[in-house]
Amino acid sequence: AASGFRGETSVRRFLFRVANNVLFDYISKKSKRQREQLDFAAVCVHELDPRSASSIIMRRREGQAFVQSLRQIPVADQVVLELMYFEGIKEYLRAKRKAALHMGITLFPNNSATYLPVYDTKMAALVAQGVSAQSIEDGRAAGLEVATQVLALRAADGRLTPLAPFVNPVAPLPGQWISLNPGAVIGRNNIYIRPFSISSASQFRPKAPPKLTSLRYARDFWETKTWGGPDATSPRTTEQDDLAKFLTGPPPAFWTRNLLQFADYPKVIQNARFLAALWVAHADATIGCFEAKYYHLAWRPFTAIPAGDNDDNGLTVGDPGWTANESTPNHPEYPSGHSCISGASFGAIAMLKGTTNIDFTLTETIAGVPVTRPYHDTKDFITDVMDGRVLGGMHFRFANEAGLELGTNVARQVLRYGFRKDRDDHDHGHDHGQGHGHDRDHRD
Repeated sequence: AASGFRGETSVRRFLFRVANNVLFDYISKKSKRQREQLDFAAVCVHELDPRSASSIIMRRREGQAFVQSLRQIPVADQVVLELMYFEGIKEYLRAKRKAALHMGITLFPNNSATYLPVYDTKMAALVAQGVSAQSIEDGRAAGLEVATQVLALRAADGRLTPLAPFVNPVAPLPGQWISLNPGAVIGRNNIYIRPFSISSASQFRPKAPPKLTSLRYARDFWETKTWGGPDATSPRTTEQDDLAKFLTGPPPAFWTRNLLQFADYPKVIQNARFLAALWVAHADATIGCFEAKYYHLAWRPFTAIPAGDNDDNGLTVGDPGWTANESTPNHPEYPSGHSCISGASFGAIAMLKGTTNIDFTLTETIAGVPVTRPYHDTKDFITDVMDGRVLGGMHFRFANEAGLELGTNVARQVLRYGFRKDRDDHDHGHDHGQGHGHDRDHRD
């Protein structure tokens, strides 16, 4: 890691090495593990002594968050990162781009032809701006090292767990999910991925959906049947139809495109931490959501509504010809994935910023045409998600509400225990209870 500092004067390199050796010697003597031969490329300060003297400098709130994060990484890397932060080394952006490229190519090798031209364009732009070749190379080296360590950390995280083919039940009962393409179901691998911050994939699993015989089920059945069906039979307005189409895109692509605008802090380290918290919340909400989907295996409206005469609920009426307004994803209905991830993303944004009152614009591409929707409060978008997935015919409202609750709970967990600023102030001075939770109604 220290190789990123080549190009400085020999005196500075000499002083850095002396200081580095003094630091390592000091930690070795102070450590409760002083009889061991410590590997400073693998061990962190927190492992050696959680009450180490580094906590003394945690005075400013930003410094507290940064130092607490540093204490969780290997000491050798901590030294380099501290110098990068406190001395203003400028290789951060180059490192970030190289890290993203290396991780993308490693995880998705078939997409190399997409990633490489974008990376080359970014590097050419730096050269055009007068950035030195040495500085670019230093950034590449730092980014490659970070990416390599992250990939190693997650190498056995369960995402590559081999799965037996999904098979529909031979004699499905009312309420059971039926895949129209069982050979290509989506998201089953998420069940086995090790979460980043929540204790397990099932930690916030919602209780079972409303019973088919319940009044709540009948109410939501009729809402989706009426408003989420074909154009010829639905009273949807043009505006409502536009909203349904806006919310049909896969959440990973949608949020990758739209989250960066919220990282508007004055310092790079603040924005890096903010985005890291959002993506951890996004990832853990996805893991928890799909665990719940494949646990409950609840049927989709395109199966439930045609079978409405056979669900043992006298308040529902089936329509064998009913189809959803928009395409339905090939995974179970409950809870709603869009709601899980929207709840986690905007729950985290509201908690980190201390308010839901934020001006922003979201974009989506519909039939090849970019479409934008402006908002002035994160709660307004949550309301759109609750309505839009019903208007599209993909979900019942109770699935949207369950997803929102799961996502909000994940965001709260991530911020309280994964990105807290210090041990005594879990809430960062903000109300971490502020989110977008709705009361769940499962009346029978």
